[in-house]
Amino acid sequence: MFSSYVLYDTVAIEAVYFPRDFPSARDGAGGAAASPASSSSGADDGNTSYSLTLHDILLHRLTERYVGRVVPSRGLCVAVTEVMDYSASSVRGAAASAWLTATFGVCVFAPVPGTRLKARIAHQTAAGVLLTMDLFVAIPFLVPAEMLVAGSRFSPTHGYWYLPMEAEEQESGDPPTAVSASTAAAYNPYTVGAEVIVKVESCTVQSEEAVLAADEVEGVDGGGGGGGGAVPIMELRGSFLGDALGPMSWFAEDG
Repeated sequence: MFSSYVLYDTVAIEAVYFPRDFPSARDGAGGAAASPASSSSGADDGNTSYSLTLHDILLHRLTERYVGRVVPSRGLCVAVTEVMDYSASSVRGAAASAWLTATFGVCVFAPVPGTRLKARIAHQTAAGVLLTMDLFVAIPFLVPAEMLVAGSRFSPTHGYWYLPMEAEEQESGDPPTAVSASTAAAYNPYTVGAEVIVKVESCTVQSEEAVLAADEVEGVDGGGGGGGGAVPIMELRGSFLGDALGPMSWFAEDG
């Protein structure tokens, strides 16, 4: 479900990150990381205040850039695990930012087929049930209609899926509650916000080239361009077919 990768990127560090007494000399990557910038008030009272290092600043900037975002061809970044190495910096631009390249490790979320996850129902359409997780909200996670619990039906009138009980199956396509409240226990509805156990069928993460190409096509055809394109950079497909899959409340009631 989680994987580790080593990435390489160019990072800009704004001047505001550097205290006035940050050491200007650099004796290689290791030297800079070992040379702290003191953030003390200058009082020599024997108390050691927190000292900011270039390694700390890099970790902070990389976390801002990557955590919570999808790394193309990899998955959703949940943590920058370590800064392994970085180059000497050079000052560029009117903002006097320090630019350098860094090698660092990341932990990404990209579940393999067969992984079981706990999620919540976010939305329902005739195409299936859309899920969300605490880990993310913007990544499409669909359980297609054909992957719902066997026998599930969609009610266009009510706009949700339900599983009729064997004795109350109908041909109308509407749940028994459309007839009377006394039959409310005769079917199991898929409820928005309900917790479910879902099995991952596929996890697709587009390459950076594919996303850029899709954005270019959308910009030419629709005149929109820029972000929110038709092709999601990451997409999950799930299934409720199998033992102990589907809304957790169904199993709780049975128990």
